[in-house]
Amino acid sequence: MFKKADYIIISITCCVLGIALMSQFYSSKSSKNLLQPENNDVLAVEIEKLAKSNSAMKVKITELTGDYNDYLTNATSENNYAKYLAETKNYDEINGVSELSGQGIEININGNLSTAQLVDLVNAIKNIGTEVISINGVRIMLYTYINSDTFTSPYRINALGNSSLLESALIRKGGIIEQIKDKNIDITINKKDLLTIPSGELRVFNKATILDR
Repeated sequence: MFKKADYIIISITCCVLGIALMSQFYSSKSSKNLLQPENNDVLAVEIEKLAKSNSAMKVKITELTGDYNDYLTNATSENNYAKYLAETKNYDEINGVSELSGQGIEININGNLSTAQLVDLVNAIKNIGTEVISINGVRIMLYTYINSDTFTSPYRINALGNSSLLESALIRKGGIIEQIKDKNIDITINKKDLLTIPSGELRVFNKATILDR
């Protein structure tokens, strides 16, 4: 005859076996899903992405570590100081802080241009490959507002860069000069061995303040 304790042991054993069987069933089902071709493709793509990401991170860490070590060991070296000066000069040129001189072109325009024509002309010059431009002696910078009220005829537009390339790109058939030139607008382009573009006016931004309500 079974005792009460025997029934309890049998019940517990059955529960354990049932849990084990269910766990095996779901594990087997998950394994089959993972082994499906479409899941393998997705897994392969994810692994490839992760590998590329890790590889890129390793390269970046190596570069940053190298730069950090260079600055640590050669903080006062002439090479680092020269690099600092070169980077500062480059930033000043981009921001229009310093006056620049070099080869370029001078465009003289007699006749009124619309704001759209002025903007298109400046953008065309930039697209050729120079950011150093002035109109009537005013340096064109990132935040310079160009309109037909600020700049009036006659226009003298200077741009630094390869003078031959700038001239040929501007006067090509269908180019910007052909688009804006008409019987009331006279345009001449002169190549210059030496042009000087003045520095731009720095814009000072004030701190934002909270207004009382």
